[in-house]
Amino acid sequence: MHYRRASLAEAVCQEVPILEGPEFDVRLEHPDGGVLRELYHMGDDGGCSEVVWAPDGRFLAVLTSHVANISIIDVPWALRPPQVSNSHWFVREFQFSTESIRKNAARLTFTSTVEIEFELCEYSLPKTQADGGQIQCSQPACKQRMWIPSPLVAGAPP
Repeated sequence: MHYRRASLAEAVCQEVPILEGPEFDVRLEHPDGGVLRELYHMGDDGGCSEVVWAPDGRFLAVLTSHVANISIIDVPWALRPPQVSNSHWFVREFQFSTESIRKNAARLTFTSTVEIEFELCEYSLPKTQADGGQIQCSQPACKQRMWIPSPLVAGAPP
């Protein structure tokens, strides 16, 4: 999947087939398709349900709906020279689901350059499995808002 941000870069989430189940690579590409920067890799519980850019292009948010996980990427940090950048300084994950309380997230959007909004609801894993993987919220979804911390990762070098 390609998610374009102006003419500067595209965010790409690519499924990587492996025997145990698909994994996913998230990267930035030039508009011509050349890789600009590898951002991070997700295991078989990952996926890119929604990918959205902040209005100013500083942040990229990646939502994995079925586990209610949002990864925020600080794009200027990610585009620093590779010898200075390490993904743990420019990617931060926010997990809203646990092993005992399953949550689904949807409708991710930036409400400002530093705030995101999304809908969150609980669901039953056994019921979802019985329904062939179709997630049904056990209660209506609630809107949630979250400020993106600055710096994105505490202790990041200048």
